[in-house]
Amino acid sequence: MSDTKTLVTPLEASIAFLRERIDQARDEMATNPYWEGGTFQQGIDNACGGAAGQLAAVFSPELADLVVDLLEELQRQQDMPPCSDPTGVCNSCEWRPDFVIADALAAVVNGSAS
Repeated sequence: MSDTKTLVTPLEASIAFLRERIDQARDEMATNPYWEGGTFQQGIDNACGGAAGQLAAVFSPELADLVVDLLEELQRQQDMPPCSDPTGVCNSCEWRPDFVIADALAAVVNGSAS
């Protein structure tokens, strides 16, 4: 099946950015001796320290995977056509606060990516 969609939404751009960084982080952690014998959380906390380091340490590649999975599902739902059955489950035809949150998260990621 060919995808004729050419425009990339901010949400799609943030998903791609995060997936790329997750893969790069995992590759680096597998080959860089700094990460041997420790966890992601320990490594980041050691490097940064303080509350900011602890906060950054929570956002491990595993957590980032879950966030991206959630964003991909929200993107899938946003792309669905509006339902025509008032008894059905509506997606893009109704206001959804989770879509707003996903778009806000994408804006934060894209702002840090530029």
